[in-house]
Amino acid sequence: MGGKKMEELTLRDYFSIVHRRKWLVIFTTIIFILAGVVINSFNSEQIYKTYTSLIVNETKNNNDLDNNQKYLDQKFMNTYSEIVKSKLVINEVKKNLNLDSSIKKLSESINVDVVSDTDVIKIEVVGNDPEQIARIANEISKVSMKHIKKMSDSKDITVIDKAQVPDLKTNLESDIKDIIIHGIIGLLVGSSIVFLLEHLDKRIKSPKDLEKKFNIPVIGVIQKVEENFMMDKNLNSFAAENYRNLMINIDAIQSRNGIKSVLITSFNPNEGNSLISTNIASTIARTKGKVLLIDGNLKKPKIHTYFKLKNDYGLSNVLNENIDYREVIYEDKSEKNLHVLTSGLPIFNSAELLSSRNMKDLLEEISKEYDTIIIDSPSVGGVTDSVALSTNVDGTILVCSAGETDIDDIKKGKELLDKVNANILGIILDKVIIKNDNYYKYYYNNYSYYNDRKEEKELV
Repeated sequence: MGGKKMEELTLRDYFSIVHRRKWLVIFTTIIFILAGVVINSFNSEQIYKTYTSLIVNETKNNNDLDNNQKYLDQKFMNTYSEIVKSKLVINEVKKNLNLDSSIKKLSESINVDVVSDTDVIKIEVVGNDPEQIARIANEISKVSMKHIKKMSDSKDITVIDKAQVPDLKTNLESDIKDIIIHGIIGLLVGSSIVFLLEHLDKRIKSPKDLEKKFNIPVIGVIQKVEENFMMDKNLNSFAAENYRNLMINIDAIQSRNGIKSVLITSFNPNEGNSLISTNIASTIARTKGKVLLIDGNLKKPKIHTYFKLKNDYGLSNVLNENIDYREVIYEDKSEKNLHVLTSGLPIFNSAELLSSRNMKDLLEEISKEYDTIIIDSPSVGGVTDSVALSTNVDGTILVCSAGETDIDDIKKGKELLDKVNANILGIILDKVIIKNDNYYKYYYNNYSYYNDRKEEKELV
């Protein structure tokens, strides 16, 4: 029941889905509108409309103007309008003007109305020959007057508007209506395509996607930045604020669970976990004590490039050659509380070393000297190093990229970590295009909400 509820979409979700692919909807709508214009230009006839008006005058005494008299007058007016539309009149008009049209077709081109609360009868005629419909309208009024006078001698009937030859098409409204209908169809088709693509697209696009699919808190949302974005050089940027909020969440996790060593990994290569590890370490070092950043990627290391350090000696040497880690640690020049242990030269048996007793002992020893240990590692889906290393750290944080990471990849990565009982602390959503300053704040607060809710369940 709970799972079903998580899958329900709100009106805001639907709007968000359409908004992400709005140009597809707009393009489809425009195509359908243009198609409607083209179809109308080929299929529509030149249709014109004209009208004539008759007024039926009757001398009335004031005493006659009671409700009954008004009722009778209205009945008479309705009767006269029926006479105008009668086959008797239409047939005579057809004969007088020598028209080729059938009685039925001619009748369909004529519309007769009694103007409300008046003694005026309005006769409209439509057709594709403007001069002919003017002749028809005037002939109808002439023939109608003759027959009405025959049936009621007391009536005085006058033409108040003679039909004129029209010079404008009357199918403009119809054309506009058709174009609007085509536009609505295009909008619906475009929206349907968007929802179909959304259904087929399994990439993560927002923190809410992660919340729906996985029981892991989103502890950080990082704006999409340049590949070599460094926190210490962009302290006033919006991305720096993202990292500060992430630091608060990590600090909350550490305080509640007594965690010191944190592994940062991703589901696929090139999702930005090395850059995130570097900036997280830099952010924590500024306010939360002494931090050691370790490059645990022993095959394709990257941390040393951000600090422009040599990588001849590092973690691989400490584990393989029993070198004292203090001899190969670098102190960051811009932040004295931040130290860096590079990976050392690449090795082939990296997974074996990272899951070894030596690695566990090293982390225990380092924990006595540092408040926080951040370890960067390869992607979970690429090699087994991250899974192996996750068994020796206090907790693991996963990184996925908005618009890139597939839901199935996250499932597989989580399954691999669950098999070794890794302590997954949360997920960071990276490369998010943030247009609203308040966009990420809900997700920043969501970690506290998640933990409060978790504690409530445990208390129950």
